Amino acid sequence: MANDRIRKAVWLPPETWAMIEKYRDKEKHQSLAQFIDEAVQYYCCSSASEMHKEILTRELANTIRSVIKNSENHIAAPCSNWPVNKRH
Repeated sequence: MANDRIRKAVWLPPETWAMIEKYRDKEKHQSLAQFIDEAVQYYCCSSASEMHKEILTRELANTIRSVIKNSENHIAAPCSNWPVNKRH
């Protein structure tokens, strides 16, 4: 697996390199490559989640409405059999 890598030159501003050094957990990420690899994967997954957020939000809302409507129907069904007090 270690040989399945491609070497590329990365030119980043000094502020970015400073952030990398500041936030890199040197026990968890023994090399800059490990940290950058994990950071890029995290960013890409986060971006994909943001792209699909509107769709998921709409589907979640529809599902919740459906569950509530179904619950209302289950609650209302026995009530329809209750005797009604008629005033004389």
